[in-house]
Parts: sequence; structure tokens; C-alpha cells
Amino acid sequence: MYRNPFVSESVFMKRICFLLLSAILVSSVACKRGATGLDDYDQEIYRPRYASGFEIVRAEGRQSTLLKVFNPWQGAEDTETQLFIARNGEKAPAGFTGQTVEAGAGRIVCMSSTYVAMLDVLGQADRIVGVSGKDYITNEYVTTRPEAVADVGFDGNVDCERLLALKPDLVLLFGIGGADTRGVFTLRTVEDTLAIKRYIDDEHPREAIVAGGGYIGIELAENLVRNSIKVTILQRP
Repeated sequence: MYRNPFVSESVFMKRICFLLLSAILVSSVACKRGATGLDDYDQEIYRPRYASGFEIVRAEGRQSTLLKVFNPWQGAEDTETQLFIARNGEKAPAGFTGQTVEAGAGRIVCMSSTYVAMLDVLGQADRIVGVSGKDYITNEYVTTRPEAVADVGFDGNVDCERLLALKPDLVLLFGIGGADTRGVFTLRTVEDTLAIKRYIDDEHPREAIVAGGGYIGIELAENLVRNSIKVTILQRP
């Protein structure tokens, strides 16, 4: 594998660790300024009556909501994932480690036909800009608007460039068999950094997508490029 002679492994680790520590300090300052915590989100907004596995809660005085999903894939036990739906510029609560989505998504890609049907029932099918396996979807909105709804592929043949070109506000995914997605990483801890480094050393990837153009994302992208990896940064406008 190519090694940049000017950037050692220790330098790579020091830079990422420094950025992680900086992020932790910024988060601590935010908490001291009165930011809400996860425990504050205890007001139940919705719990399904004829189903199970999720609930929606909010905090007093806040318009944003927290979607909690329990055991989201087949075989999962004692597993909980969370999605923070932000409104009016409100920030995720202190201690939140899940994904944040801005409310009012206008451009949605559905990687499962189930989501297409759900949006159709809600009267929001016109928000769909992409689907997975278009030939196998019979929804009227999708089939009658070939110019407005793109097919991004399915299974192991997803066209990432086409997906990114759609500039979606939200991509609705689905999982099969478990939570392990090889080659997909988060970067929140030193352990995450080590996992990325091991994957680079073992698999020698040629391309990478970095979700988020903040200072950590930019620094990560820079180090990936120095390891001869082509990088695409995905950033909301």
C-alpha cells in the first residue's frame, strides 16, 4: 500500500485525536450554557397502538423531537437507535450520538418500496426523488414520473454517484440480517479512528465518501487523500 513519506501514522493519529478532543471540549462548553440533555426528552408524543419497536418523544419547551427505535433489525436484542429531528435551529441534546435530520425533508430517496407506500399514504409521494429497484415498484407516482424519480440501484449495485447527484435531504435505508455494514464508519472516538486505519491497511480502498464537511470531516478527507484515496465530501448546502 502507498505510504506518504511526509505523513507518518503517528502524525495521522495525533491530528485526529486532537480534533476529537477539541470536539469534546466544544460539546462541554455547550452543556454548560444550558443545552438540553437526553434525559430531558421524556414527554411522549407518539407510541404505536398496533405495532411495537419505536416511539417519539420531546423535551419541554423544545420543538425538536427524538425518534427512538428498538431492535431495528432481525435478531437484534436490547438494541436502541435514535434519530434527532431538528426544528428551528435547535441542537441535538448533550450525550446524543445518533443521526440528526432537519425537519421538513423535501427530497427523499427510498431504498425500500415500503417507504414509498408509507409516503404515498401520507400524501407526500411528491417528495420522492429516488428509489431502489424502480422496475419492481408499482406506485403510480413513481411509474408515471420517470423524469422526476431516479433509480439508484439496489443491493450491491447502488450507484453512489447518482445518489449524491440527487442531493437528498433524507435517505431511508433498511437493514437485513444485522447491523454490521462493512466499510461504513463513524468518527467519534479514538477507537473509531483505529478501526478506519485498520480497514485502510487491510482492504486498501481506492475511494471514500465522507459525510459532513466540518473540521473533523475535512481533516479526515485530507488524510485519506494523503493515503492515495479519492474522496467525495457530502455536505448539506
